[in-house]
Amino acid sequence: MAEMFSRKISQDLEERGMLAFGRQAESVELSIAIDYQRHFSGEDTPFPSNSVVRPIVGYTITASRDGSVLDVIKRSGLTTSHGFLGNLKTVATMGLGNDAASEEVDVRIIASGMVDFLVRISG
Repeated sequence: MAEMFSRKISQDLEERGMLAFGRQAESVELSIAIDYQRHFSGEDTPFPSNSVVRPIVGYTITASRDGSVLDVIKRSGLTTSHGFLGNLKTVATMGLGNDAASEEVDVRIIASGMVDFLVRISG
């Protein structure tokens, strides 16, 4: 899971020209801690399944330069949206049928949202 997040965040930052390699002027080191809560359909009932439902995610991004912390950003209680029909399917089926591929989509959505947020606050 960590590798999927790292790869997608790096890819999105690079595509936007925001990924620095080595010590470039004005570069900021980012440390990202992600709290990813995976839940399974029916896990609190007598009928649990292996199907995953939408995760609940939080993250902390620490921005630093030369060992000095510049800023800490914390967000929590985030989840993903797959559009009206996708969300309706999840509600109607309680997430049954969602598998590792569904979870990969959620990781990509969350990682892209993190990069979008970083782009907005970077000015």
